[in-house]
Amino acid sequence: MWKTLCFAILCIVLVSGFGGLKRPSSVTARTFAPRTTHKWTPSTLPSRHHTRDYFIALRERNLDQVERLAIDISDPESSSYSQHLTFEQLNGLTSPHDEDIQRVTRWLQAHSIEHEVLPAKTYIRVRATTRQIESLLRTKLRTFSHSESDKPIVRAESAYYVPTELDDVIHFIAPLHGYPRVARRGPIRKVTPSGKRSTALDAVTPDIIRTRYNITAPLIDLKVNNTQAVFEIQGDISDDDLQSFYQQFAPKLAGQKVRKFLGDGGNAQTQVGTESSLDIEYIAALGGFAPNYYYNYNVRDKMEGKGLTRGKENDIYSAFLKYATDLINDPKPPLVQSISYGNYGGDYPIEEVDRISDEFMKLGARGVTVLVASGDDGVGCNTFGTSFEFPYPSTPWVTLVGSTSLQTESDGTYTEVGSTFSTGGFSGDFATPKWQKEAVEEFLKNPDLPAASYYNASGRALPDISTVGESFQIVVGGDVASVDGTSCSAPTFGGMVSIINGLRLKAGKKPVGFINPLLYKAATVTQGRAYYDVTSGNNGDWLCPGFDAVKGWDPVTGLGTPNFDVLGKYAVSLP
Repeated sequence: MWKTLCFAILCIVLVSGFGGLKRPSSVTARTFAPRTTHKWTPSTLPSRHHTRDYFIALRERNLDQVERLAIDISDPESSSYSQHLTFEQLNGLTSPHDEDIQRVTRWLQAHSIEHEVLPAKTYIRVRATTRQIESLLRTKLRTFSHSESDKPIVRAESAYYVPTELDDVIHFIAPLHGYPRVARRGPIRKVTPSGKRSTALDAVTPDIIRTRYNITAPLIDLKVNNTQAVFEIQGDISDDDLQSFYQQFAPKLAGQKVRKFLGDGGNAQTQVGTESSLDIEYIAALGGFAPNYYYNYNVRDKMEGKGLTRGKENDIYSAFLKYATDLINDPKPPLVQSISYGNYGGDYPIEEVDRISDEFMKLGARGVTVLVASGDDGVGCNTFGTSFEFPYPSTPWVTLVGSTSLQTESDGTYTEVGSTFSTGGFSGDFATPKWQKEAVEEFLKNPDLPAASYYNASGRALPDISTVGESFQIVVGGDVASVDGTSCSAPTFGGMVSIINGLRLKAGKKPVGFINPLLYKAATVTQGRAYYDVTSGNNGDWLCPGFDAVKGWDPVTGLGTPNFDVLGKYAVSLP
């Protein structure tokens, strides 16, 4: 009798754990087996009452159709070129049916989980304590620490589970899996505000960039709805620094301010960063009077678990996820997005990598250009010298920008050499897209390539294009500093795209949006005049052979660097 009573009580408790609903007949495990944890080791348990944000990604509809539309809209030879989808049109194609969304929200309500269906209806933002998320997903959270960083991350120790009856609606829940690597940064050299700048090699400024790339468009306010933005992670900027930069290097922009700060990081101006200062100063200086927006994300989190009272959580992927959801849920996001952050490929669940790629594809279909610095790890030699790593993100739906070193000749003209640190190669996540296939196949005919075992020759090739990326003069903390890296190149080219958008909008046309097909087509249509072909440089290191910069596209500088007068005129001439 006593055993029977105990069993009955246990059954009641188990059923009550599902909020009084009928218990799901089964659950489906969501797992991820990383190649390596990259020195992340389990440490403390996060506080049971600690609250974090999670995203439930809902399965989208008609992605094949959206991909066809995105390609057609971005093809300069298509009659549909630049006929971008509206926010409402895109969501009508991709959003789950309302009844499917309600199935998920009822599940969350049954567990008393705070949640919000975001405007595009493809994500549900969840705010839950450690205890709640562990109960909801039948998993265990753990704080992981890294031997080379004081910034822990929180991850599920193993699989998490969702009701099988919701498996057709829930794509994934994040961030729960994946171990980011501690990324290396490029060098930063400090100079004095009054330091002599004798050559372009020693000091690159906006005027030198305009001269080198033949940017002849007048720096005037076109009075059109042109917008541009940078993406940052916990990087404040100082308006005093920005105004000082304008005064010294772009006086016509004096008084211009960031129009709006977005994301959850704000701008307290207490942790002014070199990266953030560089990004905003150069996209503003090169993009002219296009209003500047600033996306800043906070991925540091105070946690009060055992043995950890003020830990700092830092996860690039979490910031990317927040950023992507902000953009796709904005009816009118800035037209140019410059990203100077990234990590290594292959470290995150492939369904999540694909999802972020799909979000960038959807942005392109809506007329948004996304530019990403290719990285500062050269060919990406792995620890054992046996293969080349590839960066994250490496999706074909962004424009990956590499770097060159600018040099002066005795007659005062400029030449460029591919930077050794400029990351380039081939993605292991995505195949070569059709718009770059011809250029890449031509490169692969080169007899002096590294052994085929080092890289995936059928992968998405990178970078797409380059600009100078060394000796950039910026103002940070009231002083002038000199900075190297592809982080210099992404906002520089971003500003150029904004000029193109401004001229197109002034002519009553649409922005270029996803620009990669245009870039590769321009090389053919202009017979190479749209680019300065960089044929010197190698991105290898002491452990691995690198790729050489050669005639045409190559994995050091992509198509080369822009001859803006030709490239810009071609882009503006399109319908």
